[in-house]
Amino acid sequence: MTEVGDTIRAWETDNDDAYDGYMKNWQGTQHDPMKGLLNAMSRNPSAATAYFDPNTTDNLTYFLEKREWPGGGVEDRMPEDTQRTSARAEFGSALEAAATGREPGSPLNAPPAHHDGAQSAIFERIVAEYSGEDDRKNQSAVPVAMRTGVGNMIGDYASDVHQILGKNLDGPTEFNHLAIDRGDLTRVMRGIAEDPRAFGVMHHSQTVVIAEGMSHFPADSYRKEDPELHAWVKQSASVLGHLDGVRGDVVFDLGQAEKDANAWNKMMNYHVIGAPFTPVPVVGDVIQRSVDVGTAAYMNDLNSEVDAETRNNMINHFENGEQQMYAMLRESAQARGITEDELDASPGEYEDGLQPKAEQWYKNGIEDADMKMGQ
Repeated sequence: MTEVGDTIRAWETDNDDAYDGYMKNWQGTQHDPMKGLLNAMSRNPSAATAYFDPNTTDNLTYFLEKREWPGGGVEDRMPEDTQRTSARAEFGSALEAAATGREPGSPLNAPPAHHDGAQSAIFERIVAEYSGEDDRKNQSAVPVAMRTGVGNMIGDYASDVHQILGKNLDGPTEFNHLAIDRGDLTRVMRGIAEDPRAFGVMHHSQTVVIAEGMSHFPADSYRKEDPELHAWVKQSASVLGHLDGVRGDVVFDLGQAEKDANAWNKMMNYHVIGAPFTPVPVVGDVIQRSVDVGTAAYMNDLNSEVDAETRNNMINHFENGEQQMYAMLRESAQARGITEDELDASPGEYEDGLQPKAEQWYKNGIEDADMKMGQ
């Protein structure tokens, strides 16, 4: 498989007119000779990882930076459905396989997922490619054809993403030792979020991580201050704030372009369609219940429009992630026998400790996402 790729690459680089006649028309994206090879790689993750490993080859750099994709010059003017059947879409699928170790379309690895060094290096390189300074002006830098694949990658590295968005890391992430800047990740997520289903995968994966983390705390953590639960609530609320900051920016831009923002909300609403397109495995009824409650709270009354005033002050207009955090906290507390009277007692740990922590860090997350996206 890799020999075929090397042969095609050599032909392309040694012939200025290798695909003369296909470079400037839509058919080039369909008849690209790399398309079949990339499709085969997507179904053989270990081969894809070896082929794109930036530690041992320059193939990833070639495809990301140097290759002249047949038809690539007109690809962004094609209907989106056509773009999603292009050679670049197969590239996105091959990269998903290479970075995650699983075939596209299969369930994400259950968090916390651990990937080998080559897979993690591929993921880091992809984030770096679509998160440069220029992307502050072009928040849709991730090609349409690749948004599904890159969104699924972010879902597969969900525990690392939670740490990047929720903590001020002074070193690499705990699970896959990623050294990814929060701003870079936020801008990549913004580009991917143009695809509402890809946003749904990213959101769902974080909901599972949050629920799994909360499942480890006993009842006493909700009755008296537990620094570890405070830290988890802070980090999780920040993550949900970042996600809503990204979502708000997408919806605002749709309105500016006179596109249907409500249609975007409906397409990412996996509560309506039944499930995320690429689900995340959930272990245990308690965690599943927390995921379901959090998802329902988030999807309730999604903002269909974001006008200029709202965009400039989103923390006073967006609260879906905040309501999700409250719902998951309440579900987790009550599942451990905490009564409604205890939840509302003031002074009390839940009312005066956990809920204010969630509110503040959700708002901090939105503000930080705005700043990282250059607003």
